[in-house]
Amino acid sequence: MNLWNKAALLKQLWALLFKQDKLWVRWVHAYYIKRGSIESVTVKSNTSWLLRKILDTRELLRDIGGWEVVSSLQKFSIKRTYKLMQDNFEKVSWRRLTCNNQATPKSKFILWLALLNRLATVDRVSKWNRECSTLCKMCGIQNESVQHLFFDCDYSKSVWSAALQVIGMSPESTAGGELRKAVQKARSKRSKNRLYVMLCTECLYAIWIQRNCKHFKGILLSPIAVVKEVLFKVACNCNENDRHRLLLT
Repeated sequence: MNLWNKAALLKQLWALLFKQDKLWVRWVHAYYIKRGSIESVTVKSNTSWLLRKILDTRELLRDIGGWEVVSSLQKFSIKRTYKLMQDNFEKVSWRRLTCNNQATPKSKFILWLALLNRLATVDRVSKWNRECSTLCKMCGIQNESVQHLFFDCDYSKSVWSAALQVIGMSPESTAGGELRKAVQKARSKRSKNRLYVMLCTECLYAIWIQRNCKHFKGILLSPIAVVKEVLFKVACNCNENDRHRLLLT
């Protein structure tokens, strides 16, 4: 957001130079710049806060290479400017899984945290010098981690199996295999693949909710009840054709 704000301020600086038919630009030139130039005008103590911020971007403009790299055909591009100011980061393989996804925002957020291994599972909590049992909150047999909680736990396996059976698919044997399949299908526009991505996202969120309910309230719904809630959420967010497919099942 900080970089985007700077790119937007640069657009206002560009307007001061190239949009002098605008009333506010003419006012700035008349009262602040006068007969000087944008490049050399001094920021004074009586200059408004907003104009100071706009003029402060002159140094940023020089750093990224001048107007030629951020504008074309007399148009300024905030998007191009924003990308120029960004560092070069490697694109993650699962970016389409979080962006090209029609699931509910909360479920996509939990999916994102799970992909980054940032959920507060007990294997992570125990590293924060907290005394707690590391066993899974739902099965109580193995240590709880993202992989175990969502893919290896018997409860989770039952949820995955029942949910994916609705669209005629079966869960993968490993967490990596399930995620690779979801990433691959997130690139597709086919109806069945869209449903698969939504079901996976909502199932993962539902399992996390049940884990917290078991831990804090001692309540755990049956896998069938969880799947019914998942199917309801998917039906509410998918298009009419996909909803019809779910109703037929």
